Amino acid sequence: MIALLRLNPLTSSDLVSYAAGLTSIPIRTVVTGTGVGIAPLCFAQSWLSDGIFRIWPGLFWPLAICTPVYLVLVVLVLLRLSRPR
Repeated sequence: MIALLRLNPLTSSDLVSYAAGLTSIPIRTVVTGTGVGIAPLCFAQSWLSDGIFRIWPGLFWPLAICTPVYLVLVVLVLLRLSRPR
């Protein structure tokens, strides 16, 4: 059941983890189910990104530059939202 829930892209990983923690499912079963359920997605993402970077090798640097800029913008927005009005 854990593996199927991990495979489903609409199921929150956090909720699955919390629910598994509230049950009497052995940790070994949860870890195995998580590994089996997440492995196909990890493989697909790795394969897809490898293919994209082989087709557009110059795409790495724009992404490498945009990632920290995006992170700074997210932090600034979160700081602004957390300020008392």
